[in-house]
Amino acid sequence: MINPSAETMIARAIDQMKGGASIQDASRDLSWKNFEDFVSYILTLNGYETVTRHRVGRRAEIDIISWNHSLALIIDCKHWKKTSKSSLSSIVSKQIQRSKLLIEIKYFKGIRMELIPTIVTLVEEEGQLYSGVPIVPVQKFDTFLRELDGNLEMIYKLPTI
Repeated sequence: MINPSAETMIARAIDQMKGGASIQDASRDLSWKNFEDFVSYILTLNGYETVTRHRVGRRAEIDIISWNHSLALIIDCKHWKKTSKSSLSSIVSKQIQRSKLLIEIKYFKGIRMELIPTIVTLVEEEGQLYSGVPIVPVQKFDTFLRELDGNLEMIYKLPTI
């Protein structure tokens, strides 16, 4: 559930987009928590069910678990301005491990799903795959979701069953 102040910030970002602002410009002033809620909102608009800030184990939290049919995006939202290749390796590895934890605890309880660890960033770059894990700038996230089915063969996936 989104708190009222976050809802106001997200509504403002949505109004900015309706007024012609890019998704990236609209999301730039959001806090990291609002950024997660904003990404969740984009997923909902694209027909995905979402759960935000789900704790897995003692020390791990998944920003967004989102599913549609037999695919689940396990999303880590990064509200950073720029990144390095060395940090990407660690971030991707941790996201893969958090995704595996969902399988271990049987989060989807016998439902056949393919989990896709995914990173959504504020960075103004082309989307990329790092070890098969999508790193998607928020301004390209809507397009990524619409084109996901056509790109599945290149993307790292973890089956639940």
